[in-house]
Amino acid sequence: MQKIKATTVIWWGILIALGWAVGLLVRSLSWFEYDNSFNLFDLIYFIFTGGIALFITSRIEESLQARRGQKDIILQKIDEVDERIKELSADFKQEDNRYTIGNFELLLKVKQFGMLASQYEKSINNYYPDLTKDKQFSKISSARKLVKICTSDGDAERAVCVDDKWSYSQDKFVEIVTELNRLSQICFTNKLLLNKA
Repeated sequence: MQKIKATTVIWWGILIALGWAVGLLVRSLSWFEYDNSFNLFDLIYFIFTGGIALFITSRIEESLQARRGQKDIILQKIDEVDERIKELSADFKQEDNRYTIGNFELLLKVKQFGMLASQYEKSINNYYPDLTKDKQFSKISSARKLVKICTSDGDAERAVCVDDKWSYSQDKFVEIVTELNRLSQICFTNKLLLNKA
């Protein structure tokens, strides 16, 4: 059982005292007519109705708080995915009209954002299954497309890995950045949809 706080008791005492004072004030006014008898059943009914109303509102509030907590955690995961995408985009260095990134760095960032995206998508499936049926909702947990864009290209002029370092031509870099922007846009759209849910 919850302990009753002293401040709660004080507030109830103040409310009762104010009610009593208003009752005395209203009693002395002549335009109010009231029955001076006391009906125990009306008092019990009033207390019971007030108790039910307080119970229902507290339960609804608890439920809304829990749901908001779940939503906040999922939104935080989406933000982490978006951060990883932006970090990956910032990790490319320009050298001699080519854009480079370390192989390990590339694969690590892609793996991280793929795992985080998978986590938030599973959470959305569990807690907001209707959201996954929305036409605007998109999954990004598959990082294979980005890895394929970044690592496999038949043209050595566009993408080549030398000494564990990928080097891209400008048009290949534009293709990679376009894919990263698309993934970032998916994160943004999914955040908006989750906030509406």
